[in-house]
Amino acid sequence: PRTLQRALWGVLLTVLLVIASAAGLHLLRTTVRSRDYAKYPAGWTFVYVFRRNPPPGIRDLKASGQSDVNRAEVWLRFKSSPADLKELLPAFQPTEVQGIQGSRTWGEVPEARLVEPQPLQVQWREVTRIKAPEVYRREEKGRVVTLVVDPSNGMTYAHMQAI
Repeated sequence: PRTLQRALWGVLLTVLLVIASAAGLHLLRTTVRSRDYAKYPAGWTFVYVFRRNPPPGIRDLKASGQSDVNRAEVWLRFKSSPADLKELLPAFQPTEVQGIQGSRTWGEVPEARLVEPQPLQVQWREVTRIKAPEVYRREEKGRVVTLVVDPSNGMTYAHMQAI
């Protein structure tokens, strides 16, 4: 009788563990659901990408992107003054535009990606026309943020990818 009782308790605990795991997974999926960053205030998305409020001179801020449980990708475009950039850039390292087989890459962003819906929403394709872009990159805990600055007009483009 004791062995049967222990076996029943073991089965009961296993069933409860499976139920609790399924409930936890369901809660995780409903809490961390897919997010469309174009539907959120652009300032909120700026804070998500840069982990700080926008400097006071940032204007014409546009955002797009998607996230789900496994990854996030955000595209930003905004007008910035040299003083605004000075506040943002200490966290970034300068990098170069790479040219591979007639296509360019800005940090982690290859030119071929610029025709996809999210970068098109915020006119990221404009980076192909910048004569002398300044490109910066920041890596941190599974996130890569790339900044492309057009010094001639103060337009700044940001791309964040988190895995």
